[in-house]
Amino acid sequence: AEPVRLALSMQSADAWGFWKVVVNGVVVLEDPAGSEGSDEYTSFHAGVFDKDHLDFLDTKYWIEGPPVSQSFPVPKLPAEVPKPEMSALVVTASTPDKEHADTLGCTWLAFLVDNTWKKFDFFCGATRGEVKTHVFDVGGWPTRLQLGIDSTDEWAFWRLTLAGLVVHEDPGGSAGSEIFHGTGNMHAFSYWLEGPGRTQTIEIPSGNVPIKAPEAPTFTMSCKTDWPDNSGATVEEITTTFVTETSFFTGASMGEERTKSFNMSGVPTKLTLRNTGNDGWGYNSCTLESPDGSTCRLAASGIVKGVDMAMHQFVKDGDGWLPSIAYDLSGCPWRTKTSKKQNGPYTLSCTTAWIDDTGATSGEIMAGFVVETSFFTGASMGEVKQNSFVLSGVPSALTMTNAGSDGWGFTSCALAPSAGDPCSLSVSGTVNGMDMANRAMLMRGGGWHSSLDYDLKGCSWAVDAYTLSCKTDWVDSSGATADEITA
Repeated sequence: AEPVRLALSMQSADAWGFWKVVVNGVVVLEDPAGSEGSDEYTSFHAGVFDKDHLDFLDTKYWIEGPPVSQSFPVPKLPAEVPKPEMSALVVTASTPDKEHADTLGCTWLAFLVDNTWKKFDFFCGATRGEVKTHVFDVGGWPTRLQLGIDSTDEWAFWRLTLAGLVVHEDPGGSAGSEIFHGTGNMHAFSYWLEGPGRTQTIEIPSGNVPIKAPEAPTFTMSCKTDWPDNSGATVEEITTTFVTETSFFTGASMGEERTKSFNMSGVPTKLTLRNTGNDGWGYNSCTLESPDGSTCRLAASGIVKGVDMAMHQFVKDGDGWLPSIAYDLSGCPWRTKTSKKQNGPYTLSCTTAWIDDTGATSGEIMAGFVVETSFFTGASMGEVKQNSFVLSGVPSALTMTNAGSDGWGFTSCALAPSAGDPCSLSVSGTVNGMDMANRAMLMRGGGWHSSLDYDLKGCSWAVDAYTLSCKTDWVDSSGATADEITA
């Protein structure tokens, strides 16, 4: 589908400025000042306060965490508590006594009343340990409260109350539990505010962006039904299981959620996450969503280096960690209601996290899928059965299965990518006196095999991955570039 808007976000307190955003070759946002940028960024602290440059709320060209505002659900009034006057709701916000918690900036509050947001100014300037109190006339009891700031001078709060009820409170109390860093990553932003916004949303002009279909390889398999005594025909369903691996992402910061959709024909029965290098990746809260919207949480088990993998997962090639973790998807809801013939994207989402904040990685994480799908049902003697499969990556192995007792005899099997040479499928060994290298029989019972495994690593299109590394350098230090380099 054509996108209608794009959101740029970051999870770091180290600000980033940008001047141009391009989607599929179409410029959707550009600073009129060009690469020099039209908005200056300044961190404000006591002693260097400049009111004329305080408000960066409307800038389109900077993002930074913590968020510029946070929204909280408002607790319902207990029955025994007298209903407050809606024209005089008292709000208090308490500043922790810690470094950088104070601000010279101006804050605001918004109340969601009867599905309508009502916004008010709150206060300007707060010192460490100070409690700010204000009375608001909102006309009704709100269901949500949003607290924001219009300044690049950060502010921390540890308690927020409405009419005496606690809306949000730091378990660390007045000392505060979160440390603000001017640079670096900070995965939790529950008690800090700072402008500009952590997210900038950009509208995309309708009909101007060319849509590119997700790249997913298509492979076509064909087999001829054949057997010496003409008994190779079958009425059974023959299923295929493909093993693939493709890139999930490269590089993730603490707290960052990585999401990717994988197109595939059929139903995934197993998923493996693998780290290709020695820069470990810590993560949790992984989910896989099927085309029909069913979501399955990925759960691991076992103890590695004293860490319970059921709570946190860590993949690394070295230092005693597991280079990969496999997840059994047999308990996922779509396994009982999704047809093996269904095509559709499965969306994988994982959040980078670790117990000592060292879960970030610069490495590439691979996602491997085992996908079961239907090849065909019923074949007559001499009939060539053919089907095409959308796979999440290049397959490394294939299994064909006949779960029924009506055997299928076949020969001349081949698997070919949409652009590439076909690869002949063959197995070795003798079953019931028949050389399986020339023809094969799939059947449950009778001494035959109900499934046959094929190793595809020898196929011409199953090439190894190559890593290309180059250092940017030039004699007069002018070798840097802003352009994309393709290989």
